[in-house]
Amino acid sequence: MLIVVENNNDFVVSLEGRAIFLIDSAGTRHRPLHYLDVLADLNNKRRPPISTIEPPGPGRRGSRPVKVASEEMLADFEQKDFGEKLIAPYTRDFGVVFYEIPWDGWDLSKSRFYLPDVYNFSAKEPLVFFEFEIRYPSSGR
Repeated sequence: MLIVVENNNDFVVSLEGRAIFLIDSAGTRHRPLHYLDVLADLNNKRRPPISTIEPPGPGRRGSRPVKVASEEMLADFEQKDFGEKLIAPYTRDFGVVFYEIPWDGWDLSKSRFYLPDVYNFSAKEPLVFFEFEIRYPSSGR
């Protein structure tokens, strides 16, 4: 999912992409996948790897070594990953967050995102949580 966050405050806002939950119509929270796990799954289905990337640290998602078929692919995933963000006042930032979504008729239009960990970075104070519905891009018609 492409997530775009706009900061309309006069202070820096911080948030963590790994804490953006996808909530289905039954109210079940789904944690995001680490981009290294997604990359590992993609590369397990493709050509032989050219190198191996070690995991980011103990106890974190993305904890298994990733065999990378393309350094460009790894750089692309790293650049687009939402990750940890510091968003300057009156600006916006974006990134991709990955979720495992079953293909058994799950209607994303009845799902929503939940961002529990949003902070005023300067004051080190938590802000209210954010919850919003998923919107599909308009077709331009």
